[in-house]
Amino acid sequence: TIIVQDHGIGIEPEAMERIFNPFEQGERSLKRRFGGLGLGLAISKSLAEAHAATLTATSEGLNRGATFKLTIKTSALVAHDGAISLPVEGQPSKALRILLVDDHVDTCTVMGKLLAACPMEVAWN
Repeated sequence: TIIVQDHGIGIEPEAMERIFNPFEQGERSLKRRFGGLGLGLAISKSLAEAHAATLTATSEGLNRGATFKLTIKTSALVAHDGAISLPVEGQPSKALRILLVDDHVDTCTVMGKLLAACPMEVAWN
């Protein structure tokens, strides 16, 4: 189980049942303080369920923070029979290729530079 707790804006009780719906955001007014499409939690929950896991949220209300809990069943984990060997440092492996995609240019640049230092082929722009 992974638990992430914050002390942020919290979630209104009436919004709790819809926060995992696509395109939903906690604040529905036209004067929203926060951006985004409202897809993050919907995608996170879908990914969790695709891996036989559960993602839940709790909050005591506005300005009380929120707690998100990801529970992964250990039986759903794939066991391997030994150590994983990585390529020799400095020699990119053809088997390890990463395509980095992000709509935020600065994030993509930083992540691209960090991943480029790893022994794998990284494509980003």
